[in-house]
Amino acid sequence: MADWTIQSRQRPAIDPKLEFLNSLSRFSGIEPGHNYLVLVDPNGKINKQIHGISQFENGSLKLRLSRGNYSRPQDEPTATVIESGDEAEMKQRFSNYDQHAETLNGLGIDYGVATDNSNSFWATLLRMEGKDPKQFRPSNDVWAPGTDDDLREWQPRVQDNLNQP
Repeated sequence: MADWTIQSRQRPAIDPKLEFLNSLSRFSGIEPGHNYLVLVDPNGKINKQIHGISQFENGSLKLRLSRGNYSRPQDEPTATVIESGDEAEMKQRFSNYDQHAETLNGLGIDYGVATDNSNSFWATLLRMEGKDPKQFRPSNDVWAPGTDDDLREWQPRVQDNLNQP
């Protein structure tokens, strides 16, 4: 019987909502990447996904967990197998990643384009499972900012109170 796998995937991060990032990509010729985790069955079908995404809440941009499908027809994500095994084992292991994602989701992390972003979310999940994210980055030279950040060390940003009496 073929194995189930937990994979690290990366797709282009160009997003119509992030015009700054899109402009930077067009200007520099560097296409940023979005890293995420998937649980894949032996037939290659994605069973579950974990993404860190940007979401507006009360006038600020937050980093949030999403289990949605963010693939687009034009995307051809790169994939790296993190671990493999039988169905029950991989579903349990993926559940561990999902629980860590819930923990990060509850921190109310401010989203940043270059730090504290989807790639930081991905890298922190791997670290929480004792894995080195550098081992699972695709070798396609796509710019993936934030992968060195560990969101477990995140602290709320200090607000600029210069205009306060």
